[in-house]
Amino acid sequence: MPQMRIYAFTDDAGRQALAMAENSTLKSLQITSSGRLHALSAPEPVQWPWQDPAQAMALRLVNYHRVLGELVKYLPKIIPASFESVFEDANGVGQVLFQHAQEILELLLRYGHLRQFSLSICWNTAVMQQLMQRFPKAAGASSLEKERRILRDQILAQLQGRLRDLIIMDEPDGNVVLHAILLAEARGEDRIAEALQRIDSECQGRLHIRLVGPLPACNFARVEVKLPDRALVRRACQDLGIGFAERLSAVKEAYRRKVKALHPDRSKNKKEHELMVRLTRSYRYLNQLAAQQNLHAENNPDKQWLRCDRRTLRKTPLLNIQRGITRWDDALIKRV
Repeated sequence: MPQMRIYAFTDDAGRQALAMAENSTLKSLQITSSGRLHALSAPEPVQWPWQDPAQAMALRLVNYHRVLGELVKYLPKIIPASFESVFEDANGVGQVLFQHAQEILELLLRYGHLRQFSLSICWNTAVMQQLMQRFPKAAGASSLEKERRILRDQILAQLQGRLRDLIIMDEPDGNVVLHAILLAEARGEDRIAEALQRIDSECQGRLHIRLVGPLPACNFARVEVKLPDRALVRRACQDLGIGFAERLSAVKEAYRRKVKALHPDRSKNKKEHELMVRLTRSYRYLNQLAAQQNLHAENNPDKQWLRCDRRTLRKTPLLNIQRGITRWDDALIKRV
């Protein structure tokens, strides 16, 4: 049975728009619903043993962004799922909606109508060097860098008021004036383009401007939902010295005992400090699992359980809100 990838979440209006869309890619998506929230998913392509794993992963990554690009054309509201949001079967998608609908709906309300754009502005080095040669006292690499920073600040000032948020990327190339990810209203592309045209006109051919989008607000609010890593759970239980089914009070007591023996005030040993850090991470991870498993239970550690058997873990999808650039974004940028 193929794995299921969640691409995005939408509301009732988005589902209706999707039903009317004449798009073969979107018609292949499966819709799983829970009240006003709808998850859009599709089976992952099977990777055959003779396929190169790196190439197969790259193709999945490109397809993931292609589907998001198609979805944003039709859906008035959309929250993307992260590239890691893949489940063993369709039941996992239903579990996500059952346990995390409220959190995802809140994100959809806040970010679903916003759109993301990628902006890259480089200057023509030859033109800039000719310009700087007119001023011998100011000529040199440091003066070019100063001019680049001044120009970047002017561009950001022009864009201010047209954006809801932005992420400024690193500038490894000295020709790059500004590389940023912009967040704007769904129909804000015209206002951004108008500002960029004004900037281009004022700079009189010194700049090369590239605006790509729209996409969902991927780098500002992206939902990562995935099942717990069984190997990580097993290692965490071993760190605390507990079994796969324990009362939450017993888990906390096991952590306290371990912490007491390794506390930095009692020992200055570097190795023991590293064990303390690992122990705390393990406890926090198991505590996150327990909180998810006891959402509707009485708020009493003696009556709440942590269960780490395979059957229970398959019904415990964890949710994390990703913000900023992920390693998958870096991989796609390098590929392009």
